[in-house]
Amino acid sequence: MNIRALFFIWLVVLGLVVGLTTGCSGAKKSTAKSKETIAEPIRHEAGGQAQVSGCDNELADVFFISRATLPDGAPASATNDEGRIGFIVGQANTILKTTDGGATWRRILPRQPLGPHFERVLFLSTNAGWAMSQGALLHTGDGGTTWMPAPELPEKFYYFGPAAVTASNYYQMQPPTCSASIWKTRDGSAWQKLPTGLPKNDYEAVFFFNETCGWVAGNYGQCARTVDGGLTWQKQVLEGAAHFSQVQFISPQTGWMRPVMGHEGNIWATRDGGQSWQKQSTGIKTYWNLLDMQFLDAQTGFLLVHVQSKQSQVMRTTDGGASWKLIGTHAADMTALSFISAREGWVVGAGGCVFHYQL
Repeated sequence: MNIRALFFIWLVVLGLVVGLTTGCSGAKKSTAKSKETIAEPIRHEAGGQAQVSGCDNELADVFFISRATLPDGAPASATNDEGRIGFIVGQANTILKTTDGGATWRRILPRQPLGPHFERVLFLSTNAGWAMSQGALLHTGDGGTTWMPAPELPEKFYYFGPAAVTASNYYQMQPPTCSASIWKTRDGSAWQKLPTGLPKNDYEAVFFFNETCGWVAGNYGQCARTVDGGLTWQKQVLEGAAHFSQVQFISPQTGWMRPVMGHEGNIWATRDGGQSWQKQSTGIKTYWNLLDMQFLDAQTGFLLVHVQSKQSQVMRTTDGGASWKLIGTHAADMTALSFISAREGWVVGAGGCVFHYQL
């Protein structure tokens, strides 16, 4: 074999290697009928694999149904599908469902290029779930097979704001500067307003652990809690300029708040129901953005971090947030995560990216 032939073979092999390691945009089948997208392969010690979403739109949120992700008190699944059923939502009226742990995904609603951009998907049981965009709120009562629109919020409604679920209710906050009321519903047929308004009108995160214990948070360290179902609220202003955008509690006493900006490398933790909060260093740069947070229990939690354009990191704690370890880096703009155990989870992002972690 001459030198020219060897050089040609080397170029072909190199092209195959490059093709296998490109990001989302380079992993599509060139067919007019179907656009299949595979997430950027992970670049760290954790195991796992990219999954084909069949979608090239931005994916904004992901939720896998399991005992670790459903609210406290939710009934267990009657079937043997723990952690295998999952949902992804995003741009262009996108709701995707899997029943095999992400090995295959199928679109539930028809694609609409100018349709709703769903930002959140939440389930309060194996059957009852919600998909929310600013202008549309959908409810399912049959495990995501069909989705029906919920009625608009009464009074001063402009668009749907932050949301939360318990085992019995879906909680919908009106957006900032729109009276900042919180409404709840069991099945989406009617809204019930919580007894009183909030201390401020610019909160951007809400979480309820049950019908009595709830928390809200927002800009410049602002947060508040209720222990009587919204009859009264105790307002706090934490030191610093943290812009809180997520609250999660794994018991009425133990919880965390995630700032998207102004975090100085920290998240905030409480062990007394939010009466006091302490900073926990994550070890990230102060100019990186904390995009998503999930705790499974008092010890195990995950963070999704945006480092720069087309670079995201996933971090894990096994000591309640006291220390964090990098478990994965993605050459893509990932947006959300959902873990069903300390060793298995999914992250999703731009361009239809889906990655399945198996640590």
